[in-house]
Amino acid sequence: MHITYNYSEGGKSPTIIEPCVTVIATGEVLFDFWRIRLNGHLDEFDAAGFRLTVSDKYQVATVGVRVDARSHTFTLADDSTGPRPLCALRDTLFWRLDRLRNEREDESSLRMNPP
Repeated sequence: MHITYNYSEGGKSPTIIEPCVTVIATGEVLFDFWRIRLNGHLDEFDAAGFRLTVSDKYQVATVGVRVDARSHTFTLADDSTGPRPLCALRDTLFWRLDRLRNEREDESSLRMNPP
């Protein structure tokens, strides 16, 4: 596999590290996060795949994913629903990060405004 990281930054915005993962043997792009404003980091490589950790640009919410490159699937770290198709990765991550951000905002609001 070949991993290319795109670094996006602005004068007053955080640096975003966006990975693009390509299978060297075939040229197939497993996923491409360039210009979608999600931070991504890959590690824990093995014969089947790797772990992907994704966060929003302010790193308020983080999601762990296990990617199986052989079967073109992924599994969310804290989800028991089983593997999902890799083509659903981007939408699933956006949904999950939005949900986590909303939960954190609700928790923060409760701390600041107790019942």
